Amino acid sequence: SHIKYLTHLTRLELNDNNLQQAIPEDLYDLLELKHLILYNNNLMGTLSEAIAQTQKLERVYLNGNNFSGNIPQGLKSPPGQPRPLEYLNLYNNDFNGPIPNGLELPNLVFFDVGRNQLGGWLPNDLADSSTSLRYLHLDHNKFVGTFPTNYVNIGNGGLITLTFNDNKLSGDPPKNFPTQSSLVQLTMQNNLFTTKLDKKVCELSTKGSIVEFEADCLICDCRELCGQCSAK
Repeated sequence: SHIKYLTHLTRLELNDNNLQQAIPEDLYDLLELKHLILYNNNLMGTLSEAIAQTQKLERVYLNGNNFSGNIPQGLKSPPGQPRPLEYLNLYNNDFNGPIPNGLELPNLVFFDVGRNQLGGWLPNDLADSSTSLRYLHLDHNKFVGTFPTNYVNIGNGGLITLTFNDNKLSGDPPKNFPTQSSLVQLTMQNNLFTTKLDKKVCELSTKGSIVEFEADCLICDCRELCGQCSAK
């Protein structure tokens, strides 16, 4: 392709164009690229590990396509060189496998991998390294295991949205959210949690900041607290 000759290109915006096939490898030669906006097309194939070359990326919108394969390790920050990546939207594709360990994206504000085929355990280090994260969408996947306890403090307690409903998570539902939580949306229904939800979590929807709260009736005494359970 001829796209590799656009060496000074900083923004590529081709959303809603019914684009098909795969992203050409030449695109990853655009080393000045900051915004990659390709949502709502019919793009397919895998997201190449060559994305590691595009170290100036700030916003990546690939939602609403047919991408498959793993989320590339190439999205990780090189040692001692944090990526400037702020928005990563992979919603509604066919990505599979786990979320990579060690992403180290301290500037990431928005991370959406909802409605894919992702699985495995959620990486603990996502919470430790994502110090700026405010919006985290993990819903409608195949994640298993226990929900990491440190996720309640993602973004240094500044998380606004946390959705992990419609997975296969088990064990204890999250608790010990910050007293002055910023959460506006918290959805966890349709998992395999077996222990009761801490009443303090439910109370965040009646006495705290949460506007949208969803949990299974099996684990939530929602009649007394919030009336916002999801019956199976």
